[in-house]
Amino acid sequence: MHRGLALTIFVSLILVSGMAEEPRVTLYSPDSSHLWNRLHRAIWVRTTPDGTHHDGEDWLDAPLSTETRSVLEEGPLGKTLSVLDEFNRQTDEAVATIPALHRAWMQRALWSVFDWSVSLTTDFHSPIEREFHPRLRDLQGRLTAAIRLIALTKEEIDSLPDTYASTLAGAGYSTEPLPTKEEPNPPYLPSGLAFDSGDWTLLGPTAPSQSPAPVHFEQLSSRSVFLVALRIPKTGNVSSLDYLKSLNDFRPAWIPTEKDGQSTPTLPVGGLHRAGVIPNPETPQFPDGTQWALIRRAILISRDGALHSSPLVESIQVRTYLAVGTKQSTQALVEFVLSPRALFDGAPPVIAQHGTEFRFPRFLSHQQDPFENGFYSLQSPANEPSPIQLDCLSCHSGWGIHGVNSRSEFFRPRGVEPPHLYPSGQNEIVQGALRAKARRADWILLDALWNLNAPP
Repeated sequence: MHRGLALTIFVSLILVSGMAEEPRVTLYSPDSSHLWNRLHRAIWVRTTPDGTHHDGEDWLDAPLSTETRSVLEEGPLGKTLSVLDEFNRQTDEAVATIPALHRAWMQRALWSVFDWSVSLTTDFHSPIEREFHPRLRDLQGRLTAAIRLIALTKEEIDSLPDTYASTLAGAGYSTEPLPTKEEPNPPYLPSGLAFDSGDWTLLGPTAPSQSPAPVHFEQLSSRSVFLVALRIPKTGNVSSLDYLKSLNDFRPAWIPTEKDGQSTPTLPVGGLHRAGVIPNPETPQFPDGTQWALIRRAILISRDGALHSSPLVESIQVRTYLAVGTKQSTQALVEFVLSPRALFDGAPPVIAQHGTEFRFPRFLSHQQDPFENGFYSLQSPANEPSPIQLDCLSCHSGWGIHGVNSRSEFFRPRGVEPPHLYPSGQNEIVQGALRAKARRADWILLDALWNLNAPP
């Protein structure tokens, strides 16, 4: 179906489905008409063709893709710009009365939408750039003003709560995977991920001014710091440092797929097959019970326009290799995501995910927009969410260390020696992430607009 016709049908379906009531948003105040709730509704809530609203409270990134068009149409965008104009008329004194957590969370949302808008304009010859150029510039200017208006000082950012620590202290999650027949993959939240003590080893970036999880970092516009951590069980006869050394010293990492005219058996490596080589099956493996964690922490923009890492842990993913085996691995997978409502209410804010939550596909989604590409239908309006096991294993199904993409580099050319994995400190990783974000086109534009329109 032609894109223009499909979009017309999409919009018409929403109109016909009852000119559905505006969704009731109460994230920032019990009063759904509160200005901050109305702004959240304008930039974050999406609607299926049958009129079902998704408020996206727990979505960490804007529910928008490079295929999204409807929010840029004259009517919806006009409403968004109008709410942004009202928001930007708030005085500094009024903003100062808003809780710091509310300001931080709203800034994250506005910044995510801003970066999305820039992703549409990187190709100056693209149809969307030609069609929506003036509207995107209007949106970007207003978003920048709002981001600047509610920015916290560096001291206020540093004083935000450590959401991981507060969850660990108050939620009552087990700190170890304890599978049962009834619940083979129960949620558990490991202790020690603050890295000030304990038996987790934090890994450094594979390149200067980069991230130890480069694909996650780049896919999500580098607005978060990603930490990768390793824990080898104490019951093993090797420490994390000893294992990393043996891994880094091992050569060759790759072997030909054919040797002496014979085809080498293919190993499950969890990535795209590269012609001519496969991972060396003699690569040192970590023992059963080894855990790998991916921790995402929010970057915020301070009042002086600088990038700062915050204590807000946005998500935690942990993979425990229950059995590494010889050519396949059994993994227990858990994910925790920061809930702003729990955070605002003072409850343990990092919530275990069960695979039934709807999430807008942002990570490696081929930039699809399920609200506009026909994914939804009137007969079956609800998405069937994929369990975390499928989400993670689609990239991390490789046998043992071959599923750790900080080393195997899932999306990078194979056949060259993999990067070394080495222990690091948080400060090195944070500073590398901030430098990498500062080089991106989206930050360069935001910084320019920030300074161009800054009050005297």
